[in-house]
Amino acid sequence: MGALFVVIVAGGLGWSAIHRPARPARYIVEAVSVGDVIEKVQATGTVQPLLEVNVGAQVNGRVTQVLVDYNSVVKRGDVLAEIDPLIYSTQVNAQAANVASQRAQLVQARQAWRA
Repeated sequence: MGALFVVIVAGGLGWSAIHRPARPARYIVEAVSVGDVIEKVQATGTVQPLLEVNVGAQVNGRVTQVLVDYNSVVKRGDVLAEIDPLIYSTQVNAQAANVASQRAQLVQARQAWRA
Protein backbone atom coordinates (compact mmCIF):
# COMPACT_ATOMS: atom_id res chain seq x y z
CA MET A 1 0.00 0.00 0.00
CA GLY A 2 2.85 2.40 0.84
CA ALA A 3 4.59 1.63 -2.44
CA LEU A 4 1.42 2.44 -4.38
CA PHE A 5 1.17 5.75 -2.56
CA VAL A 6 4.81 6.60 -3.43
CA VAL A 7 4.23 5.74 -7.10
CA ILE A 8 1.07 7.91 -7.25
CA VAL A 9 2.82 10.88 -5.58
CA ALA A 10 5.88 10.54 -7.88
CA GLY A 11 3.66 10.27 -10.95
CA GLY A 12 1.67 13.33 -9.89
CA LEU A 13 4.85 15.35 -9.34
CA GLY A 14 6.25 14.24 -12.71
CA TRP A 15 2.99 15.08 -14.52
CA SER A 16 2.78 18.52 -12.85
CA ALA A 17 6.44 19.24 -13.75
CA ILE A 18 5.85 18.38 -17.41
CA HIS A 19 2.53 20.25 -17.75
CA ARG A 20 3.54 23.31 -15.71
CA PRO A 21 2.54 26.54 -17.51
CA ALA A 22 5.38 28.77 -18.74
CA ARG A 23 6.34 31.71 -16.59
CA PRO A 24 4.93 35.00 -17.81
CA ALA A 25 7.46 37.43 -19.31
CA ARG A 26 8.75 40.03 -16.87
CA TYR A 27 8.86 43.50 -18.38
CA ILE A 28 7.88 47.03 -17.50
CA VAL A 29 5.64 49.19 -19.66
CA GLU A 30 6.32 52.93 -19.52
CA ALA A 31 5.60 55.96 -21.68
CA VAL A 32 8.38 57.23 -23.95
CA SER A 33 10.34 60.15 -22.50
CA VAL A 34 13.45 62.18 -23.33
CA GLY A 35 16.28 62.23 -20.82
CA ASP A 36 19.93 61.58 -20.13
CA VAL A 37 21.33 58.09 -19.96
CA ILE A 38 23.74 57.80 -17.08
CA GLU A 39 25.80 54.67 -16.78
CA LYS A 40 28.94 54.13 -14.79
CA VAL A 41 31.37 51.43 -15.86
CA GLN A 42 34.34 50.37 -13.77
CA ALA A 43 37.02 48.22 -15.33
CA THR A 44 40.69 47.47 -15.02
CA GLY A 45 43.15 46.92 -17.80
CA THR A 46 45.36 48.66 -20.30
CA VAL A 47 44.06 51.18 -22.82
CA GLN A 48 45.56 50.58 -26.26
CA PRO A 49 45.32 53.16 -29.06
CA LEU A 50 43.76 52.26 -32.39
CA LEU A 51 46.71 53.82 -34.20
CA GLU A 52 50.18 54.27 -32.76
CA VAL A 53 52.80 56.22 -34.68
CA ASN A 54 56.51 56.33 -33.91
CA VAL A 55 57.93 59.83 -34.24
CA GLY A 56 61.58 60.50 -34.95
CA ALA A 57 63.89 63.31 -35.90
CA GLN A 58 66.27 63.63 -38.85
CA VAL A 59 68.95 65.14 -36.63
CA ASN A 60 70.23 64.56 -33.11
CA GLY A 61 70.43 67.19 -30.44
CA ARG A 62 69.06 68.61 -27.23
CA VAL A 63 65.32 69.35 -27.27
CA THR A 64 64.77 72.97 -26.26
CA GLN A 65 60.99 73.20 -26.60
CA VAL A 66 58.10 70.72 -26.85
CA LEU A 67 55.14 72.26 -28.67
CA VAL A 68 52.53 69.51 -28.15
CA ASP A 69 51.06 67.68 -25.17
CA TYR A 70 49.74 64.17 -24.64
CA ASN A 71 46.66 63.40 -26.75
CA SER A 72 47.20 66.48 -28.91
CA VAL A 73 45.83 66.20 -32.43
CA VAL A 74 48.64 66.71 -34.94
CA LYS A 75 48.84 66.60 -38.72
CA ARG A 76 51.67 65.78 -41.09
CA GLY A 77 54.17 68.62 -41.15
CA ASP A 78 53.27 70.04 -37.73
CA VAL A 79 56.26 71.01 -35.58
CA LEU A 80 56.23 68.84 -32.44
CA ALA A 81 59.49 69.92 -30.82
CA GLU A 82 62.47 72.17 -31.45
CA ILE A 83 66.06 70.95 -31.25
CA ASP A 84 68.81 73.31 -30.09
CA PRO A 85 70.29 74.77 -33.32
CA LEU A 86 73.52 75.96 -31.65
CA ILE A 87 75.54 72.86 -32.60
CA TYR A 88 74.41 73.02 -36.21
CA SER A 89 74.82 76.78 -36.54
CA THR A 90 78.44 76.51 -35.39
CA GLN A 91 78.99 73.74 -37.96
CA VAL A 92 77.43 75.94 -40.66
CA ASN A 93 79.63 78.87 -39.65
CA ALA A 94 82.74 76.66 -39.68
CA GLN A 95 81.90 75.34 -43.15
CA ALA A 96 81.19 78.89 -44.41
CA ALA A 97 84.61 79.95 -43.12
CA ASN A 98 86.14 76.92 -44.85
CA VAL A 99 84.45 77.88 -48.15
CA ALA A 100 85.69 81.47 -47.80
CA SER A 101 89.23 80.18 -47.16
CA GLN A 102 89.07 77.91 -50.21
CA ARG A 103 87.86 80.82 -52.39
CA ALA A 104 90.70 82.98 -51.14
CA GLN A 105 93.18 80.24 -51.99
CA LEU A 106 91.59 79.95 -55.46
CA VAL A 107 91.96 83.68 -56.03
CA GLN A 108 95.63 83.53 -54.93
CA ALA A 109 96.29 80.54 -57.21
CA ARG A 110 94.75 82.36 -60.21
CA GLN A 111 96.81 85.48 -59.54
CA ALA A 112 99.98 83.41 -59.20
CA TRP A 113 99.22 81.61 -62.45
CA ARG A 114 98.71 84.93 -64.34
CA ALA A 115 101.91 86.44 -63.00
